[in-house]
Amino acid sequence: MEKNCTLALFLLLVSMAAGGCNRAEEGGGQPAPEPSPYQYPSSGGNKVYRGPMVLNEPPLSADPGHVDFGRIFDRDTVTKKFSVTNAGKKTLTLIKVETSCGCTAATPLVGGKAITLPYGLPPGKTLKLPVALDPRGRSGKQNQWVELMSNNLTRPLTRIKIEAEILQEVGLESYLFFGVVSRGKAVTRTIQLTGYPPDKLRVTGVESSSPYVTVEVGRPKPPGRKGDPVAIPISVTLAANTPSGRIEQDIWVKTNSSRFPRKKVFVLALIRGLIDVNPYRLRITVGSRPRATVSLTSRKVKVEVLEVRCTIPYLSWKLHPRRGNNQSVLFELSSPPKDISGLVRGSIEIKTNSTERPTITIPVILDFGQPKKD
Repeated sequence: MEKNCTLALFLLLVSMAAGGCNRAEEGGGQPAPEPSPYQYPSSGGNKVYRGPMVLNEPPLSADPGHVDFGRIFDRDTVTKKFSVTNAGKKTLTLIKVETSCGCTAATPLVGGKAITLPYGLPPGKTLKLPVALDPRGRSGKQNQWVELMSNNLTRPLTRIKIEAEILQEVGLESYLFFGVVSRGKAVTRTIQLTGYPPDKLRVTGVESSSPYVTVEVGRPKPPGRKGDPVAIPISVTLAANTPSGRIEQDIWVKTNSSRFPRKKVFVLALIRGLIDVNPYRLRITVGSRPRATVSLTSRKVKVEVLEVRCTIPYLSWKLHPRRGNNQSVLFELSSPPKDISGLVRGSIEIKTNSTERPTITIPVILDFGQPKKD
């Protein structure tokens, strides 16, 4: 009995030793490495911080915590260097630096060199944070921010406020929409050219891509207060005999500015005449019912469609029965090529019995979608 117990105990010890050797071989005899402070979610995407956190410590402090660049021109990138300090008793890890828009950039520096995040900032140490504001393409008052995220679980965020008022050296609305305008009456809209220096900026000429759109330059209005831009009124007029339909034209305003010698304005109007067209353009998506209808409505006489021409060969058409002064045309996709994909652009010409609008042109887009994968 005693021999059996001794043998059993011996076999148990041998088994335990073998298991320990196997585990040592599997793990290389070394402790498991510490996980990276950054881990990716199982679904992919942005990195997620999984490193150690700190409690009951003051947040990273930024000096100064706010900057106002004041009035700056839209051509001048401005920069301010901030100091970021760890005022606590434990090392804080700077995990991420974010800005509120693409116009603001911030890069943390240590010893004049950019650092890689996450970065551990020891107690009492400081790093530099240059912040640049690029005003190009922006105007007016700006309220942006830079946000620092640390591993301080109590107060992880430090925000720096950035303010500025961006002045456009030459400012002019790039889009002018007249809305729906009745044919037979001239309509005028006024926009303003603003800029600096207020005592020197001048309009040297205007151009229009359409004989139905005229442009006149008014007398400059002096600034209301010191530092404000000059305002030059520009009147854009649609002639009374502008053809019915959708009007898309460009005008150019020339100035004596070396940086902005020409400013473009896109003019859009819907001229309502004796014949209303709905819609003004077609977009047909290829699917179960690739078709669309164009409706012509006359307010005086019965409109009659005399001829239809289409620049896209596989777009067929047929007339619907007339209802009062309304005539509709159905357009339908028929036997397109099987290997076609993407967008196909063309136009439709509808000839009518109207003396005011004998030809109606409608832009067309056919959407065949993405190419199929094998």
